[in-house]
Amino acid sequence: MLDHKAESKDFKNTFAESQRRYISYFLKCAQASLSLQSQETNREIDVELPNLQNAFYLALAKNDIEVIREFWDSISGYFWYRGYWRVYFDWGESTLRALRQTGADPLSEGRLMGELGWLRMEWGDFSIAEEIFDRARKLLYIGKDQKYICIVERYIGVLAYRKGDLETAEKQYEIAERIALTINYKSSLSEIYNLQGSLARKRGNLQLARSLYQKAKELVESRGDEWRLTATLRNLAALDVQLGDLEAAKERLEQTIDLCLRADRKDMLCSCQIKLAEVEKQLDNVERAKILAISAREGFSSLEIKNGLEKTNQFLASLVQNVDR
Repeated sequence: MLDHKAESKDFKNTFAESQRRYISYFLKCAQASLSLQSQETNREIDVELPNLQNAFYLALAKNDIEVIREFWDSISGYFWYRGYWRVYFDWGESTLRALRQTGADPLSEGRLMGELGWLRMEWGDFSIAEEIFDRARKLLYIGKDQKYICIVERYIGVLAYRKGDLETAEKQYEIAERIALTINYKSSLSEIYNLQGSLARKRGNLQLARSLYQKAKELVESRGDEWRLTATLRNLAALDVQLGDLEAAKERLEQTIDLCLRADRKDMLCSCQIKLAEVEKQLDNVERAKILAISAREGFSSLEIKNGLEKTNQFLASLVQNVDR
């Protein structure tokens, strides 16, 4: 006579073990994304995205906090750099909820909130971003995590800058700079100099802006950091435009677009494309300006960057108006 209870137990054990192995295997795939940074590896991981999603959600269903955290720590950067911002947000929110269930790791919660706040800011949700940054900063100061305190203080400065509050932005950048210098945090320091350069440019101090951009450029080049270099080069091109040197701006933007493609940086790619489109329009190369703007619009739409999308649509509308005249 068949023992159905025994068979059922065996099946459940086999199923549970299969799930465990499945999660373990794709966690290793996620961890590989940290050490194998190449476009070929990225494409291989792209193919496995559905399985990575399934493994992550299985870990969530099991409420396996450590595995959930390991998934996030391993592959969140990949999602960000590859432009999978909606997936990044969904995983981040799920990881944050899991962390809050334990209540035992305020530092991890603060770090994660800081990154989610940045994404909210990129999406134009300034009020939500401000609330998230305030909460993240409190948690990080409690945990005395100087590196992430530096990051969030800088983020708060960027938010103030984008809202037009230049005085607060300046103060925040100074706070972040002091921390970065104290702990020798060079990657953040390069970001800060770049941001301070844009603040100086906004205020019309173009000589100071160039000096700060150059400091940022030297730092990122010394570290071989092509990702951050794209932002500094884009800003130097914007400075060229402000100085009226359109040919220099065009050459620099074309080089930066090539670098964005090589570094696979999608957000800066569409930002450079719309900036180059504006330059081409001033040089009366209207057709090329249109092609660049359409490409930028696709990128902004994919990343859900509302202000970039709005700006690009306005630019394309201006091209039509010029033709109609």
